[in-house]
Amino acid sequence: MSASKGEKIVVTVLFVLIGLPPGLCSLLEMPVALRSLWNAPRAYSGLAPLVGVLSLIGFAIFELMLWLLIRAWRRE
Repeated sequence: MSASKGEKIVVTVLFVLIGLPPGLCSLLEMPVALRSLWNAPRAYSGLAPLVGVLSLIGFAIFELMLWLLIRAWRRE
């Protein structure tokens, strides 16, 4: 079963709008959070679990949207 051209466009737009921002944010926020934890561990100790969970949620959204994108473009 082949994916229609419209479905490919919709999935690509959804990936760019919904999947890419959380993926980039989770990729970029983790080193910043770890550096701030290293410099001031007492001030940011409560934020470490929150940053970790949000980063994992963002990465999961990115992975789901990437899977949908690959699936739509690989259908034959």
